[in-house]
Amino acid sequence: NDYHAVMTAHQMLYARPEQRKVCFVLTDGWGNMLATRQQVESGTRLGVTTIGIGINEDVSTVYPNSVRVNAIEDLGTMTFGKLKMAA
Repeated sequence: NDYHAVMTAHQMLYARPEQRKVCFVLTDGWGNMLATRQQVESGTRLGVTTIGIGINEDVSTVYPNSVRVNAIEDLGTMTFGKLKMAA
């Protein structure tokens, strides 16, 4: 369930002292998309960057910062590139 995973990750990150807080979500895109999108927006307002990594799925409707990964060997390169752009 993306929503509960993102909510839990955001709660953990809020408590951290670091200035830059990033949450990576590996997802198939299924779940409560509205609640998850609202949680991502809430996290953004509170300073947490959430990056959705869609595994063979376009998850941009839920995660404005997102990337689609079709091959596991592209995971590192694509997510690092997205992290650099979100800085």
